[in-house]
Amino acid sequence: MQSSMLKLPLYILCAILMQWLMSPAALASAIEEDFDYIRKQNTALEQAILIYESGDKEGALIAFRQAYSLFKEFPNETLRGFALVGIGHSYLHTGKTDSALIMYHDAYNILYDRDPFMTARVASAIATMYNFKGEYRKALQYNIQYLNYVESINKQHQIASGYRQIGDNYLDLNILDSSMQFLAKALTSYKTIGDVQGETRTRNSLALYYTKIGSLRTAIENYLIIHDNLNRYPELFNDGERVINNKNIAESFIVIDEWDKANLYAKKALEISRRKNYSTYKAHILVQMGRILEHQNQVDTALVYFNQALDIYRQKKLTVSQISTLRAIGILYFSRQEMEPALLNLRRALVLADSIQEPSEQMHLSYKLSKIFINLNQLDRAFELAQRSLKLAIRSRNKPVQRAIYLALSEIYEKKYNSTQALFYQKKAAQVRDSILTDQQRRTLYEMEIKYQSHKKEEKIKQLDLQNAISKIELDAKKKQNNFLLAGLLFLLLSLGIISALYKKISGQKKVINSALEQKEALLREIHHRVKNNLQVISSLLSIQSRQINDPTAVEAIQESRNRVRSMALIHQNLYQEEDLIGVDLPKYIKNLADTLVHTYQLDRNLNITTDVDDIHLDVDTIIPLGLILNELISNALKYAFENVPYPQMRIMLKENNNILQLSVQDNGIGLPKNFDVDQSNGMGFKLIRTFLKKLKGKLRIEKTEGAKIVLSFPK
Repeated sequence: MQSSMLKLPLYILCAILMQWLMSPAALASAIEEDFDYIRKQNTALEQAILIYESGDKEGALIAFRQAYSLFKEFPNETLRGFALVGIGHSYLHTGKTDSALIMYHDAYNILYDRDPFMTARVASAIATMYNFKGEYRKALQYNIQYLNYVESINKQHQIASGYRQIGDNYLDLNILDSSMQFLAKALTSYKTIGDVQGETRTRNSLALYYTKIGSLRTAIENYLIIHDNLNRYPELFNDGERVINNKNIAESFIVIDEWDKANLYAKKALEISRRKNYSTYKAHILVQMGRILEHQNQVDTALVYFNQALDIYRQKKLTVSQISTLRAIGILYFSRQEMEPALLNLRRALVLADSIQEPSEQMHLSYKLSKIFINLNQLDRAFELAQRSLKLAIRSRNKPVQRAIYLALSEIYEKKYNSTQALFYQKKAAQVRDSILTDQQRRTLYEMEIKYQSHKKEEKIKQLDLQNAISKIELDAKKKQNNFLLAGLLFLLLSLGIISALYKKISGQKKVINSALEQKEALLREIHHRVKNNLQVISSLLSIQSRQINDPTAVEAIQESRNRVRSMALIHQNLYQEEDLIGVDLPKYIKNLADTLVHTYQLDRNLNITTDVDDIHLDVDTIIPLGLILNELISNALKYAFENVPYPQMRIMLKENNNILQLSVQDNGIGLPKNFDVDQSNGMGFKLIRTFLKKLKGKLRIEKTEGAKIVLSFPK
């Protein structure tokens, strides 16, 4: 039986394959939408599109070029951009993908800020091209541009698509927190607009996310929801998607050792692939069935399935699939202690992996071959292969493989009677094992946090349902009350004179009270307004003073003081603008403060800053020290964290739990210095933080992450 460690890469590959198989149809649909938009702009463009739709892609390319020359002669930048889009699409369908990408870039530069809708479409096309090329960071850059444009023109379906594409890019880059954040937004958006296809494909990405963090049960839940949608809405999906979904479910059950369920879904996938003559799908599932048969000790039949799949892969020239299948055959022979055929198949696989420079397969195959040579007592060859595998495992940060190799190296040295080196590698294996356990604990905690947040949302929905039920009861009570009122109408008529007199008296008193209240509110607003104005005057004075100072340190100190003054001014501005003159709307305040500081430090073009703040109102005595603390934390990150960081990110969270507020500021920067101690820091910023935190009766801790994360907690 293969280990989970060796099954997982193939499982992930299947999920990625599903996304790739969807992409051509999605791209074709996008091109059709582009042409529907462009054809109305100009007769020359419409003629070119008609030629394209007739199937003459070369003729369409010539027609779009002629249109481009026409708009160049009679300058019309927007139409030139549309013509370049048409040229790019024509190149794409004649197989000239690099030329298509160049045209899309030229179109993007022309249409930028001229036509938001078309600029968004071109940005999405560029991102798709970079995804095909495997350049996920560049794809992410243009998908973010795409999302910005569609949000500016409020296109809900495109916004959901932007969330999903960005989530997929972060997933490809293994930036898993950000991936989850955007995929969750995409799922919510697709549900809101009722897009079953978008929701289903987002769930596929979520399943891949949960696979990557090791939460296989949750991945299966998502795959089963996809399975239900595929059967419920047959007109929206094709048989290829059904094959892959059944295969993904089967693979999930294999990984968690539920082989009977795996067999059930694998057979469904195989039946569809045979009926539809999907030869490549059929080969993938034959490999899967071979592994299931291997587990059931039907080894000879498993070998037949593996070899059938291998023949298809060779015909299709699918090198990666040939490698994984040869590896599976080699491992099967190794499990039967048939070293010669095991060695033959694994060596063939390694030659293919070396020919295409596939590091993951090189790593696994080198390790397996080293195990065979250990078994054959060829220890020098085993050591050489183990060292090669170890380098690849360290480079890819694959801890399970690292641990397996350390154990293999320990076994080699034991056979060489070198107990010191054997013990050394045993200890290395134990260290990696502890690291894996720590990672698993972190993933478990993160998953628990996600479930907790989901539970909170469900509880909120239940509260709303309860409030609706209470409202209904109150409405029924009012109806009954009206009946009693009708019955007592005679009594009310007799008492009308008295009630009328009392009403006049109360109305007069109410007017006096309301007038006094309005005067007090106006006075309080004026106070907050004047305080804000005075703070702005102080900020302006500091700015004027800084212009007369040549010492950069002094200028920086004055700028920091200005930031602190502005954080307080922003509080008073919110107070006189809001209906609530006592409390400040924290989500709005923190967002404005962060945006102001980002603009001050001129990072707004690159920085991706997100806020997750509970809907809380705080009084002035709490919000002022809190605002000043937050000002220091954000400023410190903007000044020091992001040097040489290509994609800076910052996340600000403020949550309430049992009347305890928890504020965290996290970045993906260079991190705090080693042995950094908040209590011993002599910087002005941390002195202020300690002072105000003491006023709030709070605590501060620093968490170890990729970058820096500072967490403060204090009573509300």
